[in-house]
Amino acid sequence: MSVILALRVHPGAKKEGFGDVWNGTYLKVNLRAPAIDGKANEALIHFLAKELKIKKNAIFIMTGETSRCKLVRIETENEQEIAAWWKQKF
Repeated sequence: MSVILALRVHPGAKKEGFGDVWNGTYLKVNLRAPAIDGKANEALIHFLAKELKIKKNAIFIMTGETSRCKLVRIETENEQEIAAWWKQKF
């Protein structure tokens, strides 16, 4: 099973964390890493793994490798855990 998140990445931010909903669709994610040589993508995967308490190899960037707007797929056996995390955060 998998969960798909629509994210708007803001690389080079002073603080890492979630921001507001952008354009009514994307959840904004602030990352300290710069958008150079895939560092922001790596930081995004690391950040999501830490937040969701899952392994990094369960997170895949489906679209938006070179864009700020990304669709991210999270492979999980328990969608309810992700839904509970989502409700708790937002």
